[in-house]
Amino acid sequence: MSDSNRRIMATDSSRDAVSDSAPSSSSGSMAASARPLRNRSLRFRLLAMHAVVLLGTAALAGVMLFRSLEMAVRQSVDIQLSQLAEQLSSVVEPLPDGVFLIELTDQLSEAFAHREPDSGYYCLWDQEGDLIDASHPDLQMDSPGSSGARDREQFREVSVSGPGGSLILCGRSVAPELVRLREVAGRFTATAAVIITGLLGAGWFLTQRALSPIRRIADAAAAVSLSNLSQRIDVDSMEYELAELATTINSTFDRLQRSFDQQSRFRAHASHELRTPLAIILANVDLALRRVRTPEEYQETLTTISKSANRMKTIVEGLLSLAQAESGQLRVESQPVSLREVVESTCVLMQPLAEKKKMQIQFHGPACESCDFVMGDADRLTEAVTNLVSNAVHYGDEGTEVSVRLDCTHDAARIHVRSFGPPVPEADRNFLFTPFYRVEGSQQRHANGCGLGLAITYWIVEAHGGSTSFQSTESDGTVFTIELPLTAPATRTDFSAGD
Repeated sequence: MSDSNRRIMATDSSRDAVSDSAPSSSSGSMAASARPLRNRSLRFRLLAMHAVVLLGTAALAGVMLFRSLEMAVRQSVDIQLSQLAEQLSSVVEPLPDGVFLIELTDQLSEAFAHREPDSGYYCLWDQEGDLIDASHPDLQMDSPGSSGARDREQFREVSVSGPGGSLILCGRSVAPELVRLREVAGRFTATAAVIITGLLGAGWFLTQRALSPIRRIADAAAAVSLSNLSQRIDVDSMEYELAELATTINSTFDRLQRSFDQQSRFRAHASHELRTPLAIILANVDLALRRVRTPEEYQETLTTISKSANRMKTIVEGLLSLAQAESGQLRVESQPVSLREVVESTCVLMQPLAEKKKMQIQFHGPACESCDFVMGDADRLTEAVTNLVSNAVHYGDEGTEVSVRLDCTHDAARIHVRSFGPPVPEADRNFLFTPFYRVEGSQQRHANGCGLGLAITYWIVEAHGGSTSFQSTESDGTVFTIELPLTAPATRTDFSAGD
């Protein structure tokens, strides 16, 4: 064929069909087998997410590597085939009457001499697309129509334009390269499987270590009981995020302990306050029953019993009010209330008590009438003001003045009750509104008090959307201030106090 002049016409042989279809992979089984993770442990969920990330990364890296190698192989084969096609184009000479003279060089003859399927081959078409020459007689295919590269089954083919409008195609099998690529992909998959298995093991270990502080938190929380409320979680060795969680839980434990301590003190104080008048009543009854007494002695005994009973009644009513307030069952009316009338009538009512200590109660009304009325419960507000004035009288120095002043700002009315006596110690100021709490020595100064007045006042003012505060100095005395909103607050049928 190297030294012959031939004119070969194209025939109507069957064309090779190139199939672009590939088996489609289905992920239905994976979707069907996927199970929700929300009911599994956090450790399993973290490990599962770790596995998904690793598998996804490995799969993406494998696909990209395989595609990169495949493209490199194709480019290398295309370069080889393009060089052969250009060399073949240089030995093709068009002659008249559509005849082409092909004189293959020794290099080209060697390249196309083998007839194995994996060896190289070439085809030559004229301008009309008729096959005029091929490296093997049994090689029949249609013209690709234009220059370029294409895949045909396991063959890679490159077409270039030749002399006289001809089209030259050179191709060869890339099956050996594809086999090597599959071997590389298999080795990559095996290596990736080993690495992923190791990383999952490391992930399990790290997850165990990462979750161990949570286990310590759970153990510490489980160790907390009514008999051991002081147990806390050690946050010094924890990471920042878990330390923040542990600190929050410790704060919750602190509030819980304070609440239990307050309840314990409340029960102890309530028992003590009720035991004293009850003991007085029992003692007087027992004494009266020992022998017959004169009417005057019975009268004195009954008077003492009456005072003790009234004291018990005051304590029980105060406890009931506090219990209702804490449970959200203490209700207040919402209707216009004249603060001037409430404060002024309270001052008049408490004046006889003040005179026993040679004290005077002075009421100072507002300069304007804008704070005369607020929305609230007149009886509850009277009780709150009475508690403050009563405290001022009982704890004020004998012969001093109790000043009660009513004023207002643009949105609030304020009631100030000032008395002059020993200032409240710094250590006691955070506990004045705690039920049954008394400043040291106050029991001797005010034997009739039960330590509930300020607590009840606090609750009442809070129920009206207001606030209670105080200041205490040696020079200016002690001033308790009630501040109430002038505008009608949102409907509040129950309330509770903060920590």
